[in-house]
Amino acid sequence: MASKQPDGSGGEKFQAFIPGTTQSIAVVTASATATNPFSPGVSVVRVAVSTDCYIRFSAAGSDSSSSYMFMPANSVEYFGVSPADGTMKISAIRSTADGLLRVTEGAVS
Repeated sequence: MASKQPDGSGGEKFQAFIPGTTQSIAVVTASATATNPFSPGVSVVRVAVSTDCYIRFSAAGSDSSSSYMFMPANSVEYFGVSPADGTMKISAIRSTADGLLRVTEGAVS
């Protein structure tokens, strides 16, 4: 049975995640940002990392000093992203070792 996670739209829950586009980001010593912003209408993403790292979500092209969140190696998390207007991107920076982050856009059912 799938665990319930927030879908980013005000506390609703979902049990199914319909995968869409996946992007990969090399997690290295300098902050790396996804090449493309999330598609318009995407309000939830699945993030999988192979190394301890710090991630953040921000508007495409934003260099703001938003706080990064820690994600442990070999973990998978679901995040609600807002706004869902096609401007949000994910960035990552490693903690101690290089690795890979994969972010998958999703729809919920």
